[in-house]
Amino acid sequence: MSELYSWGSGSNGQLALNNQLDISIPTLVRDLSDDNIQLITDIVGGGSHTLFLLSNGQIYSCGLNDCGQLGYKGSGITNLKPLLIEFFDQNQIKIQSVCAGWNSTIALDTNGQLWSFGSNSHSQLAQRNSNSIKKKIVLKKKSTTNTTTSTTKESSESLPSLVLPNCYYTPQLVVALKGIGIVAVASGMRHSIALDNCGRVYVWGCNKFGQLYLDKDTVIIQNEPTKLDLPDKVIQIACGSKHSCLILQTECGQYNLLAAGSNKYGQLANDDTFICKFTIPVNDIYSGSSISKLNLQCGWSNTCLLIDKNLFICGRSEYGQLGNGNTQNVSVFKLVLSDVDQYSIGSEHVLD
Repeated sequence: MSELYSWGSGSNGQLALNNQLDISIPTLVRDLSDDNIQLITDIVGGGSHTLFLLSNGQIYSCGLNDCGQLGYKGSGITNLKPLLIEFFDQNQIKIQSVCAGWNSTIALDTNGQLWSFGSNSHSQLAQRNSNSIKKKIVLKKKSTTNTTTSTTKESSESLPSLVLPNCYYTPQLVVALKGIGIVAVASGMRHSIALDNCGRVYVWGCNKFGQLYLDKDTVIIQNEPTKLDLPDKVIQIACGSKHSCLILQTECGQYNLLAAGSNKYGQLANDDTFICKFTIPVNDIYSGSSISKLNLQCGWSNTCLLIDKNLFICGRSEYGQLGNGNTQNVSVFKLVLSDVDQYSIGSEHVLD
């Protein structure tokens, strides 16, 4: 029998433990049935929400839901237990992969269509906001006018209203990519990229750091998916918080890594922190005679590449996530381990 454990930050219920506690040791998740746990094929985390993808095409979600990133309207802004996103079942839609941004979610169905929900504050959902919900919160001033009794009174004077980003509480079809045949999707903090079955890439959302491979001086936010003009077909995509990476394959079978966005920590594999786009041949990272396996992943401010069984990483190392025994950032790919079969990178940590 399979078991599911979680630990770490849990202030919004993202650990699926039916509480809002930070947990320092692996703790058994009891609110998913044994049958569902057996079916889990992927677990994805956003800023403060978690998604569980099952082999039958269902998604369960828990955690913060202030913008609808869980895919349903709950009774509050958090959900402490994993709940089924019923929309997909009700519409006979099977999901094959899912990715999460800071407060957004994008799901890829078995027909190659994308469904997005959550915050669209930076157009990261590729929605036109026609069906979104604007949440308006009126803030009240508080003042301690009675110093004798030390009571706190709420002033009748209101501060300016806080209008939260456009939010979608149920999955919405990404109409702009309907019929394209998407095979992969990735999300950064507030940007998204997708790959189609012909090796073409589409980007949308925040481009403040050039993470969409577009000119950051002219395009700050890309409202709708736009196809990139690239010299070769793309075979893999990945997003960090403010950077993106693509693996391109030339007609002669050579592989190139194209990175774009913030290079503050060297995550683009270049020591020029002001550069926002950089291409490096994979053979410059690994000099093996032939390459049979590539696995590209990005952390918050890192880039990882598994070449055959050799794991390379670059970028931020403040928390030791480069695995080299120190906390110095590295702007070139360094070998971490060999004989690696699988690995996963989180925000600031790596597991293999």
